[in-house]
Amino acid sequence: MPLSNSFLPGGWVDGRQYDIFKHDSKNETAALLWTRTLNPTTVNEARMNVTRWYFDEIKSNPQAPWGVPKVHIPIPNNTIAAGFFNPPGVFYQTTYTFRDTLSKVHNSHILKFGAEFAKEQNNSANTWGAVPSYDFNNLWSFANDAPTDEGTTTYNPKTGFPTDFRKYIRVSSLGLFAQDNWKARRNLTLTGGLRYDYFTPLQDKFGRLSNIILGSGNNALTGAMIEIGKNFSKPDRNNFGPQIGFAWSPGSFIGHEFNNKFVLRGGFGVAYNRVPESLLLNAAGNPPDFIATAFPTNEVVYGFSTCGTYCFTGFPANPAAILTFDPATGLPIGGEHLAKPDIKGPIQKLATPYTMHFSMEGQYDFGNNWMMSLSYQGSQGRKYPRSLNYALFYPQNPNINTVTIYQTDVNSHYNAMLARVSHRFSKGLELEAHYRLSKSSDACSSDQVCNQTFPFDQSTEYGPSDFDVTHSITAYAVWELPVVRNRHDWLHTAAGGWMLSPIFNFNSGFPWTPVVGTCISNVFGNVCPTRPTGYLGGAGTNFSTGTFQTKGGNFSGFSTTPATCVVGPPVSCQTKYFTVVESPSGSGILPPVPGVDRNLFRGPRYTGFDLSFGKRFTFPAVRLLGEKAGLEVRAEAYNLFNKANASPFAFNSGSSNLGTFQTCSPVSTCPAGAAIPSGGTSGTFFAPNSTFGQATGALSGRVVEMYMKFSF
Repeated sequence: MPLSNSFLPGGWVDGRQYDIFKHDSKNETAALLWTRTLNPTTVNEARMNVTRWYFDEIKSNPQAPWGVPKVHIPIPNNTIAAGFFNPPGVFYQTTYTFRDTLSKVHNSHILKFGAEFAKEQNNSANTWGAVPSYDFNNLWSFANDAPTDEGTTTYNPKTGFPTDFRKYIRVSSLGLFAQDNWKARRNLTLTGGLRYDYFTPLQDKFGRLSNIILGSGNNALTGAMIEIGKNFSKPDRNNFGPQIGFAWSPGSFIGHEFNNKFVLRGGFGVAYNRVPESLLLNAAGNPPDFIATAFPTNEVVYGFSTCGTYCFTGFPANPAAILTFDPATGLPIGGEHLAKPDIKGPIQKLATPYTMHFSMEGQYDFGNNWMMSLSYQGSQGRKYPRSLNYALFYPQNPNINTVTIYQTDVNSHYNAMLARVSHRFSKGLELEAHYRLSKSSDACSSDQVCNQTFPFDQSTEYGPSDFDVTHSITAYAVWELPVVRNRHDWLHTAAGGWMLSPIFNFNSGFPWTPVVGTCISNVFGNVCPTRPTGYLGGAGTNFSTGTFQTKGGNFSGFSTTPATCVVGPPVSCQTKYFTVVESPSGSGILPPVPGVDRNLFRGPRYTGFDLSFGKRFTFPAVRLLGEKAGLEVRAEAYNLFNKANASPFAFNSGSSNLGTFQTCSPVSTCPAGAAIPSGGTSGTFFAPNSTFGQATGALSGRVVEMYMKFSF
């Protein structure tokens, strides 16, 4: 399936000079299925498929002058820029999958055995700095090929040539399972099974993937080294997932006859999944592949690509970009432009995240087309990943800047009660309503962005998940309008087939964390922002959009009530609702222990009403088209009544940031309540954020979509 986008590159690039920029991506897939009946009770199903998605913006834009370096030339009141400033994207992903399932019926058992093998290839190039960028003083210096400096460019530190940094990642997975569905009794079915999953560690086809190997104990960083060409982490081979379940329809229970109108279902299972590659591959920039650096006038090597105007490579080498590396640790230790690298990677014993899921549901048919169900769903997540800057925890290696380590030590908990009721009327009308009462808790809600404000003690981070919604209601109706509804001829095609479906949605607000715009920092890292050290109570509990449109929201008067500060260190200020502490900076200093739980407060709730309206033109049976051919025309209206719904509070946004500490000097300019040391000439006060507690944005208004679909 091809997808092509063409657009002007924007910025300094003029489409009249370089033509439009083309992004041509393709998604190709092929599958082979083979089902074989071995005997009347045994069937084997085999499937093989290949999926490929790729794009190469270098190849799809042969008109782009990749071989011309980027230049900036100042002129009066403006700047002339030349070269192509949009870095091209290059990505190829291919996945090969083979599955085989053997099914066997034996008496009252349905046995299934299966295997699945998948191999994934990800080839990507990071090209943002591969073309040099030069600055000139004026047109005269440009005419004389005399740049004043070179902007940040990515170089191979072993050869000095400009480079993109490419990775050819290879991963595989293997799954094996066995399952038994046993019809133990006429009204009782039991299911049992076991699945085993194995996910290979990341590898690079050409051995260019590098990872940090930590030292032992307190020497985790001082004894660290870079390992190149091996597995990214040690394999985890302990991924056994049992699965059990049952479905029971009791004829009678405790003297009550159900007459096959009641079903009780339940189950338990363990499911595994690999740590996301998108997280691990942040380590693509580890040494020794590249450095990103700029050069002054006397070290600039200026030139075009030696392979032509439209060639992406071939720029001249710069000897000043060459570094030397310690053969024992693999870390850069010398070179004129040596910059301590930021290193990322997983711990070596990276575990496979898994989830234990369990459920119980009772479903009852009350007759007259009324059905109700009540269920419980729960899950326990274990060994989910988070990112930590180890430079905050261990003595620093003088040859490294920050060290971001991915480790699997996050747990999560989810529990929910779900209720559902549905009713079918006799004239084409169906009603259904769902209610969910749930709670999701964790210490980190995202694989990519964890937002931990006190990672030194993960127990202080445990609280409602960022996506937790306590109450959720969805109710909808589907009505086939009674216009020649039961006919199957041309009259029905012309006048019937009208459908109307209103949908009502309600969700209570997402949780959020109040933070202080101050940081604790040491030589190689910081924790920013921090949480207040205390909450005095008194906040409101109205979560309507109207509340959050007013100044302060549920924290009325926060920004207008002067804070009272006490001289430190550290300086502590008492606001109307919170106690905030200024975090001092310095090596080895910890921020104050939070006194406010993570995600303690709730943001604006959501209420919406949607409507779907359309008609299906059902064609009478026609040769070639078949009996169910038809044309459907439909309009979808979201937020039909254009109700204003405030946006959820983002982490460390204007809505959730309390404010910052500021200094005042001379003391005569300090506001009331400022902390002024005895005999001091300056003071410290807390400046509240005027938008704290208030929504600063809104969700989408009314949106109407129309579409047409033909099926046969």
